[in-house]
Amino acid sequence: MRLSSFLRIVVVTAFVLLPGLALAGRATQVRGYVRKDGTYVRPHYRSGSSSSNLSSSPSYRSNYRTQVPAEPTPRKPGKAPLAVPPEPPRAEPVKVEPAKTPAESRVLDALGFVAFGVVAVGFLAGGVVKVRRSRERARQAAEEDARSAERASEQQARSAEQARLAKERAERLQHYKNLLVGLPPKFDDEALAAIRAAREADEFTFESLWQESYDAVGGIASAMFRAGTTPSDLLERLEPAASAVGMSGDTFDRLKAHALRAIIWSFLDDKLLTEDEEAFVTKLRETLSVSAESIREELQALDQYRRLRDVTPWSLPAVSVEFKLRDGEVCYHVTSGALKEKRVTRSYVRDGRRMKEEEWVAVREGDIYFTSERILIVGGGTTQIPNDKILAVEMDWGAGVIEVTKDGRKTPFYVAVADPIYSGNLISIIRQAA
Repeated sequence: MRLSSFLRIVVVTAFVLLPGLALAGRATQVRGYVRKDGTYVRPHYRSGSSSSNLSSSPSYRSNYRTQVPAEPTPRKPGKAPLAVPPEPPRAEPVKVEPAKTPAESRVLDALGFVAFGVVAVGFLAGGVVKVRRSRERARQAAEEDARSAERASEQQARSAEQARLAKERAERLQHYKNLLVGLPPKFDDEALAAIRAAREADEFTFESLWQESYDAVGGIASAMFRAGTTPSDLLERLEPAASAVGMSGDTFDRLKAHALRAIIWSFLDDKLLTEDEEAFVTKLRETLSVSAESIREELQALDQYRRLRDVTPWSLPAVSVEFKLRDGEVCYHVTSGALKEKRVTRSYVRDGRRMKEEEWVAVREGDIYFTSERILIVGGGTTQIPNDKILAVEMDWGAGVIEVTKDGRKTPFYVAVADPIYSGNLISIIRQAA
């Protein structure tokens, strides 16, 4: 409060004294005029008097000093007038600041000290304010750092707790997976009870571990089948296992169909189907209540292998055809199908490698005849493949295509038929009989 009052007094004093001191020695403006001798005096400023004795004043001598023009040179009679030298340029009035009196100097010095003091006080006051603001900002920054450190500590504690819980759950999950993996070898009631308890305690769902659960129950079916278990005993063990892993009814039906498909293809792995194997599959399908649509491809394969059961190189079934064959040529099988080839439908580059997509395109469609001498494809023309030129035969039962490699041809023939397993194996048997 005292500092503010002092500053106001200093500022008011400066505003009062400075204009008067400035007016004391202010110069006077003089307009231009013409003297009596015809000389024109330009407009100028006349400094104020600094003493009563104007004649002794330097400013008086400076302001009113004049130059008397030189007299013209007289001329002699009878001679031309002499040239008058040009008048020298007149000196412009010089503006000279009046000298300051000792009193004025003391006042100005005092005002200078006062102004310096005002500025110094202003700087000091500004410095004090800056220091206070800096301290306040430092205090706020320290508080914010403390709060940030506290939040970081809390976040770290929460992260550590979450990591601990995740680790414990991962350990329990791994334990549950180990129980599922160990289920097929020892599918007893104790193992099923342990699986059920672990799943319910940690709320493990079948969907979250469907692959492990599916493989565990499917492994039970495979293990019991290899052990020679009857279909009824197999179903009796599969049902509680499916319930223990939380498998739904629809999923259990798919599992039973999957197990039956696996058993069928294990029987057909040697490309033979015995009567006992066929009877077991029929009984197992009835016991598990597996629909024909869910294993349609497997049933077609069983039918084709059943037809091959009585076909040997010495007992090939002959069939009649509507056209004349070559002399000594016998037809053993007739089916509908098409001669196909792979064509590129789209090509592109991925990761620096050229990729292509292919699809089957029918070149000729019609009836296909398998005879003792050739494979004859009739439809919009005729294509024949001599049996003695066939180097290899491969079957893709999923695509329904027989791949026939012919001697002297770069690309194989692709023959699409309704019964690729039967027709492909028949080609091999006919070549053996030749």
